[in-house]
Amino acid sequence: MTISRRLWLWVAAPLMACATHVHAAQYDAPDADSLGEMGAFSTQEMEAQARSVVSAAERRFGVVDSAARARIAQRRGDCAAPQLTETLSELQLVERDASRYVGIASSTPKVSDREAAMDVVEELDAFALDGYLRAAEAFEMSGCADRASSLYSEILRSYTGRSYGHWRARASDRLRALREGRPLSPP
Repeated sequence: MTISRRLWLWVAAPLMACATHVHAAQYDAPDADSLGEMGAFSTQEMEAQARSVVSAAERRFGVVDSAARARIAQRRGDCAAPQLTETLSELQLVERDASRYVGIASSTPKVSDREAAMDVVEELDAFALDGYLRAAEAFEMSGCADRASSLYSEILRSYTGRSYGHWRARASDRLRALREGRPLSPP
């Protein structure tokens, strides 16, 4: 089961809350220059599709980031309010696209296409993980520690590879801080 499904079952559906970010993950959304650093696909069509998917992920991350900022601005809010939780579905779409590109990477015969597909997966995973962390931090800063804890725990359960170390460390640190009674505070 993907983090998307688990998030909905464990966090979104039962909790239906909001979130935002203050000390959010340090991730710079790709721009035209960073997209050029991705591996090149063998056809222009595949290249254009990849750029479109990454651009859509950037927009979806922006939706979550905006909801997270709004949640933080509220300071304390209703932990059952659905605004931020509903925007997490945007990240589920990013995860779906990442899964699709894993499939492309594992099924294409050309090495350059496999490498390019995995570059797309890395970009998409970065948007998804940063979005989940921003949402968790927003929940945390607005007094919804249970929801934040659920998101942090789900990140640790779902993203286990070494390439996710940065995000896992952030989630682990925040989870430990919550358990020790040291939640993030709004700016």
